[in-house]
Amino acid sequence: MGKGKPFVAGDPRAGRKTGSKIRLTNSFLNDALAEWEAGGRDALKIFRLEEPAKFCVMISSLVPRELMLESVAAELSDDELDAQINFIREQLAKPKQEPLLIEAKINDRAAEPIERQ
Repeated sequence: MGKGKPFVAGDPRAGRKTGSKIRLTNSFLNDALAEWEAGGRDALKIFRLEEPAKFCVMISSLVPRELMLESVAAELSDDELDAQINFIREQLAKPKQEPLLIEAKINDRAAEPIERQ
């Protein structure tokens, strides 16, 4: 390593200027957005047609590897969760019943006007 002056906290000459990293990031993202708006959709279409395997890899890299699911169960205590699990197991263990059917008959008279008295 080189022999430079060690970092001294509070030295205004030390380190990166405040905000320079965020300015660089914003500039890059603005430039990328401008390029995307100029022809990004067309570039994606060409990429998809000429390199379909690489296109699939690129698309899959955009999909989150892990999904966080939050539900009502997140707020339940361990005892309440155990009770819910047991209830679900009981429901799954019950024998399957035939679905209820509603029987109906066509009433030809329904099309006739009702006479009022």
